[in-house]
Amino acid sequence: MSSSAISVDQINKLFGKRVPVLENVTFDVPRGKVTGLLGPNGSGKSTIMKIIAGLTHADSGNVTIDLGCPGSSEHAVGIDHCRASIGYLLDPEWIDTRVSILTFLRSQMQLKGISDTKKNAIHILDEYGLAHARNRKLAKVSLGMRQRVCLAVAFLNDPEIVILDEPHNGVDADGSIAFQNKLKEYISSGGTALISSHLLNEVQQFSDYVVMIKNGRTIVQKPLDQLRTTNSVLLTVRGDIESAQRAMLNNGGHIDGVSGQTLSISGLDTATIAEVAVGNGVKIEGLTKESKSLESIYLELNE
Repeated sequence: MSSSAISVDQINKLFGKRVPVLENVTFDVPRGKVTGLLGPNGSGKSTIMKIIAGLTHADSGNVTIDLGCPGSSEHAVGIDHCRASIGYLLDPEWIDTRVSILTFLRSQMQLKGISDTKKNAIHILDEYGLAHARNRKLAKVSLGMRQRVCLAVAFLNDPEIVILDEPHNGVDADGSIAFQNKLKEYISSGGTALISSHLLNEVQQFSDYVVMIKNGRTIVQKPLDQLRTTNSVLLTVRGDIESAQRAMLNNGGHIDGVSGQTLSISGLDTATIAEVAVGNGVKIEGLTKESKSLESIYLELNE
């Protein structure tokens, strides 16, 4: 079994015959992890997710899906094996809005071979905070509620992989918390997720691995902790911060920033900073490696 549940290799896609949507997009989705797929509007995120799900075709390149079951490795664009082991949310507009929430869910359960007893369906709806609205027509509910219905369908039958495009779209704070709890539970049980989102703080909270696409090209694919690592150390002191600042400068350090009682220092490692501080009578309150926020990294890469 490969360490990657999904491998995307040199995918190209043209809009019409001339305009490139995706150019040589390449990345892996590690098994048992959450991969966040980021990029500006129009960068090609939704298109690559639809290609992975087999809902549209690339002009060239390959997608390999390894679900860990016999005959599950598909070395072509699309998914032909173990389809029931993949759940996806790509566009809430595909659902039949003429029917009730309960009727729609039961129809999806039947398609996936799940017992469609009314009690079972209501239990699922209750998990997503939808049981009270089960008899309402989908045309009469909000985008956020339709999104919750689609999330419930995506996680039906405990899929090995979920592919979720903007799962927070239209979802309120309670729905967002419920989704994150469901995602944690799903990953802890061995699931794999590829998720696109414009909410960078949320992605930072739940992602293990990050892929960024810009102008149809892959510009970043790294574990989140590596992506956020910097060469700076944060030193928080008690008392005279100017003395701490002088001590660091006199010993070859660079002060990258000052915030309250905290210095951002580069050019010295953590052990040396501690040694210099103690040697100069600086009282240390805290000493940690500085990490950039995903938002700041994203903005730098998309300037």
